[in-house]
Amino acid sequence: MRAPIDPNDPNLSEAQRALAGRIVNGPRGAVFGPMRALLHEPAIGDLVQQMGAHLRYAGQLPGALRELAILITAVHWDAPFEWDHHRPIGEREGLDPDLLDALRRRETPPFREPDQKLVYRFAITLLNERRLPESLFRAAEDRFGPAGILELMIVLGYYGLLALVLNGFEITD
Repeated sequence: MRAPIDPNDPNLSEAQRALAGRIVNGPRGAVFGPMRALLHEPAIGDLVQQMGAHLRYAGQLPGALRELAILITAVHWDAPFEWDHHRPIGEREGLDPDLLDALRRRETPPFREPDQKLVYRFAITLLNERRLPESLFRAAEDRFGPAGILELMIVLGYYGLLALVLNGFEITD
């Protein structure tokens, strides 16, 4: 890892110690992965980690759909830490391992669940094309509502942000 920060380093600033404490005492329970890099800039890091905590632990998207979107983002950005961390979570949330294997190989997965197929199409299209055709937008809006598709877009963007931090700082563990 480039420019690693040990959350237990006695030389951390007060702001860094406070952020590390909020992360440890929050739903994550530990400072790991991209959270270690976020300690470099506590004010921004805190905003980023709060958004992630909300999306992951208090968002409206069902867990399997959220994790599918995260894993699509991890593959899109070639972020191995993100993939390795979220794949087991995705499986616990009910994603089929065969689906995840295909996704990792950048193949269109075999979908049994229509909502998963819709999230896949939505995410792949938005990440690759930077736009959504009207028909796909409306299909997602009809299924998840405006707030649901906004959350889905933000999950894609948030985990893209983390992928850039992970890749830029070469965080692999």
